[in-house]
Amino acid sequence: MLETADLELLVALADSGQLGKAAARLEVHHATAFRRLNALEARWGTRLFERFSHGYVLTAAGESALLQVRELRERLLGLEGELRGHDAALAGRVRMTSSDGLAAEFLPRHLAALAQRYPAIQIDLSVDNQLADLNERSVDIAVRPAKRLTGRLVGRRAADMEFALYAAPGYTARYGEVNAAQPDFSGHRFCGYPESLHFFSSAVWLARHVKPAQIVFRANQLGSMLGWARAGAGIAVLPCVLGEGAAGVVRVWGPDPAMTVGLWLCTHPHIRKVAKVRAVLDSLHDSIKADAAALRARVPQAA
Repeated sequence: MLETADLELLVALADSGQLGKAAARLEVHHATAFRRLNALEARWGTRLFERFSHGYVLTAAGESALLQVRELRERLLGLEGELRGHDAALAGRVRMTSSDGLAAEFLPRHLAALAQRYPAIQIDLSVDNQLADLNERSVDIAVRPAKRLTGRLVGRRAADMEFALYAAPGYTARYGEVNAAQPDFSGHRFCGYPESLHFFSSAVWLARHVKPAQIVFRANQLGSMLGWARAGAGIAVLPCVLGEGAAGVVRVWGPDPAMTVGLWLCTHPHIRKVAKVRAVLDSLHDSIKADAAALRARVPQAA
């Protein structure tokens, strides 16, 4: 008989193509995932994945199995959500994820207000910039900046987030100022993003306006970008909620509307009616909406 762990492994491996990533997503050891996959293939008498140097690729049998596995998994998750929804108590653990900039500089005060309103609800916050790695079994709510919702998540847009260019106060004395009316970014040094975060609006903006040779540093965490800019190494594109109040950097250009994204409060359809999840979503939405100005640029700055 199939176990729930088998379903999760097939979906995780098909989505990521990497056994290590699938194991990390399921919070099991790489060797455990390897043994479970081999045992499953032996039990069914067919190979589900071809092993290549670059990763795992579904066979024809694997693709056929995956369609039914996804359907079965959705039914099980729906049943789980329905059963959990019968518990109307505003108490217990709610698992949340958000990006590092929001988690460090914006969310804490809103989570503090939530704790005062619902003292019996405990929040487990996981900081992760990857949208694609959201897992129904490990996350209840995502607080995410994005142009629009994708996939099967449902949610509401609570506010808009602005992005701008930040550097150390002495940066422009060395590399020149950026003309606000007719910006020319040639001759400047920038921090960029790794390929895994190419979907960020700020990463898209960089690809359009900055030559690859000008990207002299890359990081997948906004905190590292801020530290790099603070050290005087170059310009970092940061959310204004992080850059405006940060010591050691000033805004040198922007914000640019092309980088503005919505701040979404998201969950999965099968748990959106669970009482504690609904309470957290509603409370954070109202709190963030009232604090929307903190996500935008403040008074003009100059380096």
